[in-house]
Amino acid sequence: MKKFFVTVTVLLALILCLGAGLAGCGTPGGGGGKTLPDYDLMEDELSVTIAGWLGPEDLNSPEQIQLLEESGISTLFLGAAGDCVWQVDLASPTAADAELFALMKESGLAVYLNTGNWNEQGFSYIGNFNEYEAVKGIHFDEPNKAEIDRIAAKTSVFEEAGPEKIFYTNLFPSFSTEVQADFGVGHYRDYLTYYCDNVLEKLSGEKWLSADRYPLTFDVKGDPALDVGWLQDVEAVAEVAREYEGIKTNFFIQTMPYGGESLPAGQIGSRARIPTYEDVRLQEYALMAFGFDGISLFCYASPAVGPEFTEEQLAMLDREGNPTDIYTAAQKANREILAFDHVYLQFEWQGVFTNDGGSTADAESAGRTQNASFSNLLDRMSLSQVACLSSVTSTEDTLFGYFLDNSDNEGFMIVNYNETTLELTDTVTMSFDPSYGYTKALCYIGGKEVTLDLTDNDLTLTLGSGEGVFVIPY
Repeated sequence: MKKFFVTVTVLLALILCLGAGLAGCGTPGGGGGKTLPDYDLMEDELSVTIAGWLGPEDLNSPEQIQLLEESGISTLFLGAAGDCVWQVDLASPTAADAELFALMKESGLAVYLNTGNWNEQGFSYIGNFNEYEAVKGIHFDEPNKAEIDRIAAKTSVFEEAGPEKIFYTNLFPSFSTEVQADFGVGHYRDYLTYYCDNVLEKLSGEKWLSADRYPLTFDVKGDPALDVGWLQDVEAVAEVAREYEGIKTNFFIQTMPYGGESLPAGQIGSRARIPTYEDVRLQEYALMAFGFDGISLFCYASPAVGPEFTEEQLAMLDREGNPTDIYTAAQKANREILAFDHVYLQFEWQGVFTNDGGSTADAESAGRTQNASFSNLLDRMSLSQVACLSSVTSTEDTLFGYFLDNSDNEGFMIVNYNETTLELTDTVTMSFDPSYGYTKALCYIGGKEVTLDLTDNDLTLTLGSGEGVFVIPY
């Protein structure tokens, strides 16, 4: 059953704080000098789940386990078919599978297994893996409405066979012809809600709402550009999930070029771009601006050559299991995220707001934007909804996620959201209402904790291409 989600306004938070005397709530004169919680007490308890799609066919070797550990990925989605990747037959796990699961358990790693077929027995096969702690559950990729109905009919079969396991489904993007045929153009949230109502609400274990869409594309001139619908799909997953109790969010990001011969580089719709470190961190920080619990990388191991993937299109690992430049790029971005994810996860997402390059937003701003990615968002906050901020200025287009922790301390995920090949540096100034008394900001820059002083109630940060910074003013 849906729960009613009510965005707590800052005004209400102020009233509650004045009545209860809570520290760090942003009451007039109450911000400066306050002591923040020791967020590091939860360092071993909270973590963003960074997952990868596909593992190499020699995944059970010590060398591959070490590569996986060092990549920052903790979970793999294994395939059910295809060369070059590790496959598990749900009906009959092999001795090599058992060896792999033992190695992964020792290293704190985990896998999801692919359903592989649609009969009822396929869902009950999870019972063959109950003894393996490293097997989180099974996954299914991109179901249409009829397939969601078939999944819904088998949830009880799955839970009876694997009561401690997770059933994980990754859903289509909004432009999918299947989604549009079933729910109509512009009704992506109906598709997400249909899955939540018919599958997730029937499950008793850990619940995930996950989807995919990949932003690294080309414009009409053939120049690298960001898919202007990507953030809208990210927003849809985040907002639908919070209408329910206990649903975690995940989104698949692009860590390889793909599109095969039919969509070569330079064509609109092609994703035949080799992701850089800046590309990976842009996607990861953007997801965190929307409060995501999980980030999945497509792909970890390179899929077999076929209609969708050419021989030259490689992922983090090539088809012989060797790390590529994308591995190094993703590893660096992942390590940044994992250095402060336990702090970020102690905050509850409230929403996002944006600012165009060269402009200043304040409480009276109309909220207009020239950025198509921003204008496609359905529920951008206005700065009047973030009472601690008097204004925000940025030299480039900037995405802001707004958060509150259990003590109503405020957090902001600030992202330089621009095409990374332009190599734009973004200088952002956040001007805080003097009545809040904020004098400092705890910042996580490149994964490192830094405390900065405010100057006349202002905090100024310079963000590199694709960079994000998490800020906690106090």
